[in-house]
Amino acid sequence: MKRARGLLAVAALLAPVATACNWLLGFEDDYRVLGDGEGNGGGCTEGSCGRIRHVSAGGSFACVLLEDGTVTCWGGNEVGQLGVPPAGDAGGCPTGRPCRWQPRMIPMGGVKFTAIATGYDFACGLAEARDGGGTPIYCWGSNQFAQLGHAKGELGDRTCKDIDGDPVTCNWTPQEVLGARGEYAALAAGWESACAALKSDGTTFCWGSNGKSVRGTSATDAGVAPNRVNAPKDPPYSGYAGLAMSLGNARACGRVMGGSLTHCWGDNRCLEQRGSLGDDTDGDHSATPITVRKVETKEVLAGVVETITLDGASCASANDGVWCWGSNFYGGLGEDALSDRVFAGRVPDIPPVDRLSGAYHHACAIKDGAVTCWGLNGAGQLGRGTVDDDDACLSRDKRKCGKTAAAIPNFEAVDISSGADFNVALRADGTVWAWGSNQSGKCGQPHDSDAGVAVCGGGEPCFPTPRRIAGVGPLE
Repeated sequence: MKRARGLLAVAALLAPVATACNWLLGFEDDYRVLGDGEGNGGGCTEGSCGRIRHVSAGGSFACVLLEDGTVTCWGGNEVGQLGVPPAGDAGGCPTGRPCRWQPRMIPMGGVKFTAIATGYDFACGLAEARDGGGTPIYCWGSNQFAQLGHAKGELGDRTCKDIDGDPVTCNWTPQEVLGARGEYAALAAGWESACAALKSDGTTFCWGSNGKSVRGTSATDAGVAPNRVNAPKDPPYSGYAGLAMSLGNARACGRVMGGSLTHCWGDNRCLEQRGSLGDDTDGDHSATPITVRKVETKEVLAGVVETITLDGASCASANDGVWCWGSNFYGGLGEDALSDRVFAGRVPDIPPVDRLSGAYHHACAIKDGAVTCWGLNGAGQLGRGTVDDDDACLSRDKRKCGKTAAAIPNFEAVDISSGADFNVALRADGTVWAWGSNQSGKCGQPHDSDAGVAVCGGGEPCFPTPRRIAGVGPLE
């Protein structure tokens, strides 16, 4: 199966994992974390063992950041995106495809993170400030486009086989991004590139592939050294306080410091329709950040607190609700309409939300704990207990996607992150849950698990309702 351009999703309780073979470490406060099964990782510091700060989902894998600064990951590991070698991984994976469905801590040699970001097949972490100032950025996984922040073949790079079996440059040992100097406060990872914004003024730097000018520059090469994102088309500009990048498309968005506006740059087309950047800008792409505007009045979309990017669409949480723009072919705009939108429009029946997440062709939001999702549901990623027919959804004449938003029954969360066709959520009790596609164990269950599993497109296993992941959070 070739890399899908626009998929993502995620949860039934699994029995406790046996301690004899899984390096259960850190029982302080009845929490646990797993080592990597090879004598690496694990351990507790200052009573924060196992307490989770943030969840982050990528293309075929997911990670959690713990309060003690350590990172635990699971799912697909074809190119070392879990921070360990692809070979010799745990069982319960598809034939010939390395994965680790049991969450494992990444061995970091004492480095502690304050933020993490998962891309399509790589991940990055923002480390604690070092002596003398500055917050180093480390990345691991695929380096086919220098998305780890160094040239291909350097710093111990190896050759792995990606999800399609093609050889790619990879490095499972987290490497510091070369040239990323300063103290950073925002971090994002996407399809083949990553970006970070400085804490002081929001100046943003990107590295990796520059397809469709997603690095905010007109350069055509893969950027080994981070380049500064161009100034936006419309002033004023005070840098970015938050960043978002698409997992299936070369597009990025930033939330402006102070002004709470949203700028987007990179790919401006999806399914041959322009408008992915949110202001009816012409052209295939833009290296210059574009200010997102409202559909009715063409006024600037203001009051933005969070921005997400799907494949052909993007959304923003604002103080008056959730706004989306771009392609609605898969229902990413959250409304029952055939038309795409080149300007931002309100998602019906969604009030201002506490958290917003999305990837490829679906999105989810949290409001007072309740989780609401909309878009493509071919892997059960909307959490409604059903799996929709992708072929019917992809037909413009039928459009049987979960286009309109609906809450997941009897499920609440405090944090959420969307991967290609699955979601991972953190509940108030510290437990982590997932739903959607379980290909390569990315829902934290064996790939061949038959407990509560449905069969999704291509015969892959999936969970259309939230399911708890064992091995992270409180002991069961």
